[in-house]
Amino acid sequence: RAAFPHTPVVMAVGNHEIVPINSFPVPSVYSLGYNPSWLYESLAQQWADWVPEDSVASLRRGGYYVTNPRAGLRVISINGNYCNSMNWWLLLSHQDPTSQLQWLKEQLTKAEAAGEAVHILTHIPPGNADCEQNWSRQFASLVTRFASTVRGIFSGHQHLDQWQVMYDPRNSSRAVSVVYIAPSATTFREHSPSFRLFDVDGAGTDATWSVVDHHTYTTNLTIANMPGNTPEYKKRYSAREAFGMSDLSPDSWAQVVDGMAVNKTMFNQHMRFKHNYWAEPTEIESCDRECKERSLCFLVTGDSSNKKPCEAVKSNIV
Repeated sequence: RAAFPHTPVVMAVGNHEIVPINSFPVPSVYSLGYNPSWLYESLAQQWADWVPEDSVASLRRGGYYVTNPRAGLRVISINGNYCNSMNWWLLLSHQDPTSQLQWLKEQLTKAEAAGEAVHILTHIPPGNADCEQNWSRQFASLVTRFASTVRGIFSGHQHLDQWQVMYDPRNSSRAVSVVYIAPSATTFREHSPSFRLFDVDGAGTDATWSVVDHHTYTTNLTIANMPGNTPEYKKRYSAREAFGMSDLSPDSWAQVVDGMAVNKTMFNQHMRFKHNYWAEPTEIESCDRECKERSLCFLVTGDSSNKKPCEAVKSNIV
């Protein structure tokens, strides 16, 4: 509110919002006294300045909502904790317990009919190994169906600088979307605090709302912690410049991963960005084939149930 008093703000529910961590009860146990309504009601109050009145009901029901911050753009914030395999309540009911995926389908249908572009926010990346595979596949199926409407998926949770290409569940050679995973402002996993700015085509009546570039800023804590110094954020890189991309389409990101499979210099650069290292780390030098397979497979697993893109990229590694 202080820094961006006139800027639309869209929040997403993370796995640390609840107590205990990761524990989001399903509706079948609400009557037994395990009800997260205290959390959703609190968020509805805290986010009241930014959540439209007609979206409050879904926020109170399951921590997800929709907003239209600009004409032609619909932003959908979903609660990825209902795919989180560390949310043990899902053992009781894991099939869309709060009807969130059905609601998402309805929102995408409305956006398509209205000619709107859609950005999706979710804290937990849908391709993360912690995201339950059945949920992830259904989500990927929805994104595939509405691939011409969904112009970007934005995530966090990893604390690392990454992305994930999402493929059509029925055609693993067809990239349909990109999940952008921003680095964090915290130092968890021993990296320097970072944040990211996205360039989006939002100008004029023909705006596509597609991501055209992103820029990552980092502060070097070694320097910041020296006597008399304070943190100073500097631009680390532009995605298009760093990876030589003509655009940031799903196909282009898939080609970047293919390039890293055969180009060690390109792969090492990604690893430095991933961990926000300022110098060549020893971790890169010790990244053997198994390490490289694991790193590259993550980048093409936008659907945790779809292992075929991973197998394809592993076969290209030299």
